Amino acid sequence: MSPFEWWLNNAIGWLRFWLLPKVGQALLLWLLTWLIARWLHRCWRAWLHPALVIGRDRDATRAVWRQRQVLALPSVITNAILGVLAGWLTAEIFGVPREALLWGIVVATLLLFWVGRYVLLDLAAGYALLLDDVLVPGDRLSAPFGEGMVERVTPFHVHLRLNDETLLVVPHRLLRGAPIKVQRIATQTVRR
Repeated sequence: MSPFEWWLNNAIGWLRFWLLPKVGQALLLWLLTWLIARWLHRCWRAWLHPALVIGRDRDATRAVWRQRQVLALPSVITNAILGVLAGWLTAEIFGVPREALLWGIVVATLLLFWVGRYVLLDLAAGYALLLDDVLVPGDRLSAPFGEGMVERVTPFHVHLRLNDETLLVVPHRLLRGAPIKVQRIATQTVRR
């Protein structure tokens, strides 16, 4: 047997008996993770149904936008947690040391929370405002930092057109902690 034939037999054996079964297990694991994520997305829709029906008195585009925003955060968090768990199990299948995985996840999590602390605060406050259905575009808002009309509400901040026609972008964390007065302007509604 020549060295090339010996190497080829070993490569085929490694591929057949080590790599392909592990890749198959990993693919099966990721398929199961995807199915669990789909099931949990349906559960989130059922659990958040009372919050989803609040905005139905508005026009259809605003109601659909609000429903998508309310469902987005729990779905993203669920997918991230399931992705980390599936990645951990996939690395275990391929023999990566647990200590390296653990330290990698801990360092990545600490960096994410440290670097994005204000973004996460804005996102949490914006989600609370969205769930409470406090602000919609067209509302008159009176707050310590100004008075005007809400032009746009995003997951992180509110665009407020002040009475002197200047645009003020207010992060949700500032808006959530401040006493505000909201005057809802009646909009045209579509009856279903």
